[in-house]
Amino acid sequence: MLVKSIAIALLASSSVAFAAEIRAPITLPFVRNYNGQLAQTKRGLGKRQEAANVLGTEFLIEVAIGTPPQKFNVTMDTGSGRLWVPSGDSKVKRGYERFDASASSSYQASKVPLAIDYGTGTINGSYAQETVSIGDLTVQNQVVGFADESNTFLEADEDHNFGVIGFGFPGLNLLTGNTYRDHNIPFVFNLLYHNVISEPVFSVYFNNDSAGQVVLGGVDNTKFDGKVNYAPLVAYTVTSEQEKQQQFETMYLYWAVGGLGLDSSFGYELSFDDDTVEPFILDTGSVLTYVPKNIAEDIVQSLTDGAEFDEDLFTGAYRIDCSYADKDESFTFNIETSDEPYKLTVPLSDLVIPLDPNTCAFAIAPLPTATTERISTLAGSFYLGETILRSVYSVYDFGEYRVGFAPLTLQED
Repeated sequence: MLVKSIAIALLASSSVAFAAEIRAPITLPFVRNYNGQLAQTKRGLGKRQEAANVLGTEFLIEVAIGTPPQKFNVTMDTGSGRLWVPSGDSKVKRGYERFDASASSSYQASKVPLAIDYGTGTINGSYAQETVSIGDLTVQNQVVGFADESNTFLEADEDHNFGVIGFGFPGLNLLTGNTYRDHNIPFVFNLLYHNVISEPVFSVYFNNDSAGQVVLGGVDNTKFDGKVNYAPLVAYTVTSEQEKQQQFETMYLYWAVGGLGLDSSFGYELSFDDDTVEPFILDTGSVLTYVPKNIAEDIVQSLTDGAEFDEDLFTGAYRIDCSYADKDESFTFNIETSDEPYKLTVPLSDLVIPLDPNTCAFAIAPLPTATTERISTLAGSFYLGETILRSVYSVYDFGEYRVGFAPLTLQED
């Protein structure tokens, strides 16, 4: 197995107050926004890339922050660990929702700065502790970032939505230099750590026609057929300096499963070395899927029979003829499990994305070379976005450190 080494500081976990009553699993519908500025920019993983979500589509969930609660629609993102929303102190006065700290009795200010670089845009502000709820699931003293400055994100008009809630592992916040007192624990992990939910699970269902849903604390058995195929997560070797000695620890950072290779019905095939796997990072906050540039080029050349293609400067993806959406072809990501390898197969029609009425992009794009908040090439070179994940029901189990995949039911909503 290929294990990546990442140097970060190891810190103790922080104290967070919580509700004592354990709640049943809660199902939350996604709100689908087709004009999302956040989705258009948050996946700008390199200096040349401004929009990884080429349709501007966001899958949002409603989060309530403060006492009394102030509600925000934010992007659910398994590829990051932070929760942030716009601050009422923003110097840009637009029509979107922003948090008013003076109106909340549970707001606990800090001097810890918030700074995130998404490659094509940055946000700055400060952290605080607040009461945060999703549905009737509540965590008190949750660390929240409040953004008051940005060169991109806070410039949009009122029809855009803002904010991110990260569902990545706690160690990911340390990896990106995100420290608040001792440790910034993502909201979904605090739900379990403090007995708000009984099962260490959340599950995601994307739908091409409707918005889909996320279940916190369980699964929705009506959304898939057959059994759930579980793949163990890839652990990372973390180094730190303690008492002038280098220490090593294995920990989980991303929702990353072991990739064995790629293949397709149109002739492309790639198998990794027998003694290694490549981490496939599951990223619900992105539409595009990222692979190393040489692999992305080979896939497109195989699909187009060597026809010329170019890179879209706005999205970073490759332009292809829109007629490929009509072809009866598919692409497969082969994933390591404790049993037979799981084949996550996606119809080609899901990988052809309109950029405008006359132009389409291929959803498997070259991995940007720049390392930013959204990506660390040390962590892996394969990021599977929403166009891939919509083909399966996915179960994220942070008790057993695994991800489950199941075929979607044919039953309509």
